[in-house]
Order: sequence, then structure tokens, then C-alpha cells
Amino acid sequence: MAPETPSQPVLPLYEVEGWSGPRSVGGFTSLRDDGESGSLAEATGTVQHEDADFPQRHITVTVRAPFHGGPDERTLYEALARLTGDAGSGTASVTTLAIPVDGAPADFRVAHRGPYWAGICVLGDVEITLTAAHVGVSDVRLVRMRSAPIAVHGRADRRRAPRPMRFPDDALAGGARADSPVVEGIRVNLIYENRTRLTGTYAGVPVDLEMASPASHGRATGTFAGDAVSASWEVADNSTSGPTVPASLTGTYADESVTLEGGFGLEPDFFFDAGSVNGAIGDSLPVHAQASGAEGGLNGKTVSVEGAIGGTDFSLFATIAGDLEEGLVVGSVGGRPLRLHAGYERMDRRVQRQSAALHITGYYEGPVALLALITGALLHFV
Repeated sequence: MAPETPSQPVLPLYEVEGWSGPRSVGGFTSLRDDGESGSLAEATGTVQHEDADFPQRHITVTVRAPFHGGPDERTLYEALARLTGDAGSGTASVTTLAIPVDGAPADFRVAHRGPYWAGICVLGDVEITLTAAHVGVSDVRLVRMRSAPIAVHGRADRRRAPRPMRFPDDALAGGARADSPVVEGIRVNLIYENRTRLTGTYAGVPVDLEMASPASHGRATGTFAGDAVSASWEVADNSTSGPTVPASLTGTYADESVTLEGGFGLEPDFFFDAGSVNGAIGDSLPVHAQASGAEGGLNGKTVSVEGAIGGTDFSLFATIAGDLEEGLVVGSVGGRPLRLHAGYERMDRRVQRQSAALHITGYYEGPVALLALITGALLHFV
């Protein structure tokens, strides 16, 4: 008799009922050894809600399954600490509050710190975590999304290919320009001139880097938001390096050593397919990122990226226009939204790109080192 095929349940995703701003959906499946013959597949899905008129107002709903047991307050404190960037969030008081889920009240353990809060609840074998800023707990009512389930694949002997992700269509409406209503503490306003020098500010702190990009071999020296940078990178020739193109970056950032190694798979037409980056910045910031091709976005190429830098998780979408004149990165870092738009001013398009000025504008909250890496990646492709 043939062995019974394991069932494939669906991980439900939840959104905030009545939210009028942009929303982004992401997710991934991971495997862990459960000590038996197979590996247990765990799925995580996120729905990020943003407010285009007030970028500091946001809420992210994360669902994880399968889950067994009660709410873990350590997970709650960690979520709040990532949201606030303050390790002292572990001392916040915790209360039990009822938040409607599909119309029925569910008891969430909630921790507050200023305008930030995090909540956690276990419904059956699904764990729901909320992280929010400038959103009232009493204003939140969760309803199940009907159009974006994530498959959970029971037991497996190896990692399964992730489902294709899609760039959030509503994030394409308008670019984040320097004159957008963004507070100075998270504003990104950079200019890359003559393909050799990056200047501007992040959070009001100057950026001044000498670097030539795009290039398969290069070096960046200067300062990024007050941190000293000296780094070199190398990307192998994609026509001779085989199915996986190796890349590396070494140097120093804020007087800490940096070592990053990556490998990128290409499709037969040399477009990006999937890849990963691993390494560390100093002794306290391990870096890991997994990237794969995604759907939607601008009329060029789109990727989704999941990873972590130190204890801060990030989930990003990046898309580049087919004419390489525009790029857009959206997503979340530590539960806080980001949006970076890269493009040439209209008058610059009359001149060669080599002498044109590329503007990168938007908002970002998170480790400055990660912003520097995202900026460098944008400059390599736009």
C-alpha cells in the first residue's frame, strides 16, 4: 500500500479591517529537524499596513504555523524591541486585551512603549503577532484575507521552492520624493552625481562617499550618516562563472570589519533568478539575506528579499524599470516600513547617464549599515 500523502493546510493571513493605506504581503516556508524521519515545515506570512500621509503610522500582522502552546512573552518583548529599537522594551508591562479576529474577540497579550505596541495571540495552531506604531489597539479589528493564502507543506526531506511573491501594486503610486511629508529623523535624501560621488543626508546627518558604480570591481570610501566607510566589492563575470555567480564585499564600516559573501543564480537569459548573502559586520551584526525573483513592480525586474542583520529582521521588495532609469524598494525593517525611490530628474534624461544626477529619496528606520547596503545595491542596478 502506498504511503499516505501528507495534507497541505493553508496558512491564513489577516488584515486590519477598513485600513485605507497601502498593504504589502510577504511570506516564506522554512524547515527544522524535529528529531524524526522528516523535517517539520513552518510557514510565516506577513501583511504590512502603511499610511502614505503619515509614514510613522503603521501596523504589521504576522502569522506563523504550525504552533503549539500558549503565547510566548519573550517573543512579544523581542517584537516590541525590534519595533522601538530599544532593548529596554523588555521591561514594558504586559496586559491582556481583546482584539476581534473575524468578528470574535481573541485575547492578545499586549506590551506598550510610548506610541508603539506589540501583541501576540495563539488561535489553535496559529500564532498571530501584531506590531504597531501610532495605531490604537481599540481601532484594530482583524479579518482574514481571502486572496493571498500561503501554502504550508507538512513534512518534507528538503527545502521546497517558495511560492512566487508579488510586488504590492499600490506601492507603485508615486515616488517618495524629498518634499514628501516625512519627518527628518527617518528621511533619506541622497544624490549620486557623475557615477562617482554619493552625497546628501540620512536623518539629517551628512553622507559623502566616493564610489564608482555600477562596476563588477569597485571601492567605496567616505562617510555614511556619520559612520566611516571603506569597502571593496567584486562580482564575477556572469558569462564565465557558471550557473551561480559569486560576489564578495570586504572592508570596514564604523571601524568594524565587514565580510559578506554571496552567490546569485541566473536564468538562461542572464536575468536574476535567486541568491543569498551571508557574513557579518563586526562581532555583533551577523548578516543573512535570501533573494528570489518576484512578480509585478516596474516594467523591468523585481525581487523579494528576506533576511536579518543582527537581531533585526527585514522583508523587502525591489524593482527596477526596464530602461534602468528608475528603481523602488519597499517593505519593512524590524516591523517598521521603508520606501526608497531612485530616479533621474526629467531634465537629466536629456543627457548621458554617466553625467546625470540620480536621486534616492524616501524614508527608512533601522540599522544604518543596512541602509548603506540597500543604497549600494540600488546604485549598482539603476
